[in-house]
Amino acid sequence: MSKRPSQPYRSPRIHFSSSSQLNHFAPAVKARAIREPLSADGIAFLAQMAGKVSLAGLAGEFPHIVNNLASHGFAPREMLRAIDGFLINDRPDRQGFPFDVLIELGRLRELYSLFGTRG
Repeated sequence: MSKRPSQPYRSPRIHFSSSSQLNHFAPAVKARAIREPLSADGIAFLAQMAGKVSLAGLAGEFPHIVNNLASHGFAPREMLRAIDGFLINDRPDRQGFPFDVLIELGRLRELYSLFGTRG
């Protein structure tokens, strides 16, 4: 019995097409209309969070949420309830947040949870 020399395994070729050709699979996303501009309180809240949590995506796409959260800035438990109200929603007509905004809200919640658990 003679053994055949084994051939090295060659994986099949994969052709990567440009992302523009793949976009037809993604659902169309409507452009969001800005409901209200960023208020002075919202700008102050963003300044307080600078260096701690980036909220650039949230402020750019959902300034009304930043304005709402600004009113809870000094009350950690209220802030946690407000963030949870935005993240956990049972209204069926909501589309949800883009991933970057969801991450920002999660990091903001994590920051405030450090202070909100104290008695």
